Amino acid sequence: MAKPASLRAYLAAAARSESQAVKRLRRLQASGVLSQERCDHRLARTLPPRPSGEIIWINVARTHALQAALELLETLRENRPDLTCLLTTPDALPSHIAPLDNVIHMPLPEECSTVVRRFLDHWKPSVLAWVGDRFRPSLLWHVQEAHIPTVAIAAPDCGFELDARFILPALRSVTLSQFDHVIAANQSDAATWRRMGANQQSVEVIGPLEEGALSHRFEEHGFSDLSREIGTRPTWFAAQLAAGEVADVLKAHATVMRRAHRLLLIATFKDADAQAAFERQAATTGLRLAQRCDLAPVTEEVQVLIADPDIDENALWYRAAPTSFLGSSLTQSGGMSPNDAAGYGSAIIHGPHLSHHAGAYARLAAVGAARLVRSDTDLSEAVRALLAPDAAAIAANAAWIVMSSGAEVSTRTADLLHDLLDIREAIDG
Repeated sequence: MAKPASLRAYLAAAARSESQAVKRLRRLQASGVLSQERCDHRLARTLPPRPSGEIIWINVARTHALQAALELLETLRENRPDLTCLLTTPDALPSHIAPLDNVIHMPLPEECSTVVRRFLDHWKPSVLAWVGDRFRPSLLWHVQEAHIPTVAIAAPDCGFELDARFILPALRSVTLSQFDHVIAANQSDAATWRRMGANQQSVEVIGPLEEGALSHRFEEHGFSDLSREIGTRPTWFAAQLAAGEVADVLKAHATVMRRAHRLLLIATFKDADAQAAFERQAATTGLRLAQRCDLAPVTEEVQVLIADPDIDENALWYRAAPTSFLGSSLTQSGGMSPNDAAGYGSAIIHGPHLSHHAGAYARLAAVGAARLVRSDTDLSEAVRALLAPDAAAIAANAAWIVMSSGAEVSTRTADLLHDLLDIREAIDG
């Protein structure tokens, strides 16, 4: 492929820039901003061994798109359970991201030709999926030279920004034209891609990749028995409560019980300290508790059921409770993902502190599928309002529609990546 003038000039500068990159990174290392390991990895030096088999390289340009990219990887692994992922991000992984199996997390290599080539020669990825923007001209050119198929995947709040050492006329269009396939967020973005030189047939408009796109599968084990025990009792679920939320939830439960005397609360906790605080405070109010781990029946006398902390039965609780308060959100804990609650059909209530999943909550709030509360008074009012079957059903259905639209994007994107991996596997023999 002939290099346009702007790209030739850019690559010429990139070919001479490794020494400058080394000096800059060493200064950051000396100041304590950068670790030795991360410095070496950005220079594609002392990299960990490459595992055998095919590797999909997923680059997530902005941290807010990370959860959606990880869900895409899970979708891919439904058909390729042993697939290794090389995950590159601009920053360290957030603390709330659980450890990832068969995922190698790396920073992107420096935008220098020699560094990029070392990176590609070492990892030899089968496919590159670029989520979001901040496109790198030198890197993408060398990826194309290595005959690695590339897919650009739209993400929320991302446009066509370059992450380049300097900008030259036409460099953006040259860079964007390197992609073999494009998943565009809308028709306007698709037109921009085509204007920038993307192949007309390679651009699909299916929406941005957003978190909450995983398909939700519910295991019926235990649900029938629990349903029989609960019967027609009004029920709500408080999930992953932090210690600072315990008092508000108990006050709200007591307030709503004054009108809904048979109300049942099911609770799970962020940690053992939160559970201990809940049990202490509940005992002082005279609430009658039952422990799921004791296998005791949920009789009419039980007012609070405490879930077994050693078993993840959230799907069961979301199905059993038409309304769920998603905890770790009234305190500065970052919130928990709303995706399972929405996918399993529970109306959502949450506090204001949602930094870990702000995008997902915003999508749900926009269609009336999630309610914000800031106090025990707000919480009791929200729970009481959603005890009306119609109100909970409307909110839950709106949430399900949001989840379904996201699933379509994830499924189509995963299908495309599977096709490219299949082709690469056939070529490599």
